[in-house]
Amino acid sequence: MEARGDFNEHRVSNVVELSSSTGVRMRASDQGEDAGHVQDRRALGSLFLIGGAEDKSGKGVVLRRFMELCGGESASIGVLGTASANGQYSADAYVDLFRRMGAKDAFAMPIASRSDAYNPKYIRFMQQLSGAFFTGGNQLALTSAIGGTSLSQALFDMYARGGVVAGTSAGASAVCRHMIMAGKTGTAPRKGMVSIAAGLGLLKNVIIDQHFSARHRIGRLLTVVAHNPFLLGVGIDEDTAALIDANHMMHVVGRGSVTVVDGSEMSYSNVPWVEKGNVPLCIYNVRMNVLIDGCTYDVMRRHPVRTPPAPG
Repeated sequence: MEARGDFNEHRVSNVVELSSSTGVRMRASDQGEDAGHVQDRRALGSLFLIGGAEDKSGKGVVLRRFMELCGGESASIGVLGTASANGQYSADAYVDLFRRMGAKDAFAMPIASRSDAYNPKYIRFMQQLSGAFFTGGNQLALTSAIGGTSLSQALFDMYARGGVVAGTSAGASAVCRHMIMAGKTGTAPRKGMVSIAAGLGLLKNVIIDQHFSARHRIGRLLTVVAHNPFLLGVGIDEDTAALIDANHMMHVVGRGSVTVVDGSEMSYSNVPWVEKGNVPLCIYNVRMNVLIDGCTYDVMRRHPVRTPPAPG
């Protein structure tokens, strides 16, 4: 008998294919160039980026929204626990959740190494999913395993056809071309408090931070933007998701908030003249927006476009 949550190759044929409907230390990665090239094509899919610690025992608003985007009861979801130290256990837990929520097909994809990410059966499976879900853990474990591989290309193809790519915590950070790798907590931006690396590359000119309010990460997001004003900093709270659709509109889902830091009009920072680490940064004219459930933000034009009605 098939183990619960295990990948089952014979089910691939039953999955319906979708129709088109520098104080910051930069770590090199082999996936950046290829991923960026693919991402420049017009994608019809959505990104569903969760700040971590999403509700799994109550109403499960965030996870249910992801499943609805994937097709509801007809969803075909592949869960990758690659970022987790115990990937199979982590993936199986989400598979069980999605199945209990009513998803027809949800499977754990055991991608633990780069050799797994070249396995033809996993590539064929990825090509026919309606959604892929990356668990939390260590984002470098995820990007180093699948970045620039055939599985990564299949992920891009699925996304370009209209699929949904989701990640929680580390899985959310890894989706972008630029990825926060590590950093210190704190409210003040400081030289050297954060390190970034190349991510998977599905979203360019945006950088994601997660567990944002709970772990006091505003300082490190400001630090990234001060060093790289072209990046739009997006900090996502726990049990909260940023849904970025094919029109580059970001919709907030969940009980927390999404903090957007825009440095495109920054007029001054002392970054070039600060030589030592842990020294406070001076930044002028950085714009910040705090969004809640029901808000919509235009990622390309960098401004809010919808505000939820006031209660009552």
